[in-house]
Amino acid sequence: YHSSDSLSQLLSGKLDKFDQFHFIDEENIQELQNLRPVVERYEQIFKRCEEAGISVIGIDDQLYPEELREYHAPLVIYAKGNTDLLSYRSISFAGSRDTDSNGQKWVADVAETLADDYVIVSGGANGADASAHRGALRSSGDTIVVLGTGVENMYPEENKKLFDQVLEQD
Repeated sequence: YHSSDSLSQLLSGKLDKFDQFHFIDEENIQELQNLRPVVERYEQIFKRCEEAGISVIGIDDQLYPEELREYHAPLVIYAKGNTDLLSYRSISFAGSRDTDSNGQKWVADVAETLADDYVIVSGGANGADASAHRGALRSSGDTIVVLGTGVENMYPEENKKLFDQVLEQD
């Protein structure tokens, strides 16, 4: 995918640059060159992200978490807030949304302790995830919410106050 210096070059270039890729034939090249409407749609998405303070981080970007790159990594991640946290040592919490009050207290206490040395990472869901974030915030530690729904669609909505607190952390 690094065969061109720019997307424009890739979409309008000559066929010979694809000679090194034995699996790309003329039909594939034509399909690539017909991608302009798709590219324009993504350019609009990226512009909207920029206007909303959302960072678009590609897999080759220095900000892209190295550990994530090693596993079935998405080509792009979207981030809002302090993106420097993506390069810090981190520990993730995952647990049930139905965690009882004793379990939530335990998770928050553990996250609070670990937040002295690690960025706490979790999904922001009710139960164990939210407790981990609250524990980190209680100790003035750093925390990252990983949202499968994207930063424009924070879920669950009832955790909006928590998400705002995470974004406001120093």
